[in-house]
Amino acid sequence: MPRRFVNELQSLYSNGATPNLLVGVAFVESSCRQFTNIQNPTLNIMGYGPLESMSGNFVGMMQVPPSQSTLFDWISNATSGRSIFGTKLSDAANYSAQQTAAHPTLPALTATQQEDEALWQYAGFGSSGHYYLPDATFTGWMTTTANPSGVAYAQNVRNHAGTGCA
Repeated sequence: MPRRFVNELQSLYSNGATPNLLVGVAFVESSCRQFTNIQNPTLNIMGYGPLESMSGNFVGMMQVPPSQSTLFDWISNATSGRSIFGTKLSDAANYSAQQTAAHPTLPALTATQQEDEALWQYAGFGSSGHYYLPDATFTGWMTTTANPSGVAYAQNVRNHAGTGCA
């Protein structure tokens, strides 16, 4: 992947706890590809088109909802992915605040933990609960055991952050 691509992803999320995190997201979501070879079944010809999820509900390197720009412009796709991730980070901060308000002995999620929670939600695991749960004594956080796939997704993103698309 061109250095320009990595630099763009890094610039979109340069102030986070893990500055290269979006590079990891792009690697895990699409192997850093905006486009792929596709076959038109009607005409039986090969071409080059936007990478789609199996469901067709998400496209491009960041696997975001399709629009004219996110289909064909990788920078727009990356920017959309960053926006969605930013919303998930806000949700993670709100979750942390709600839990600490309900349990005064519980520390707030760290910035890195909030990223893990946001990655969990970005990948669609939010309907399975949360990445982090208060421990039994409400003095710390534990990683959920309810969905190992969601935990593995966040760890995989972290493993590829920074160098996954280089």
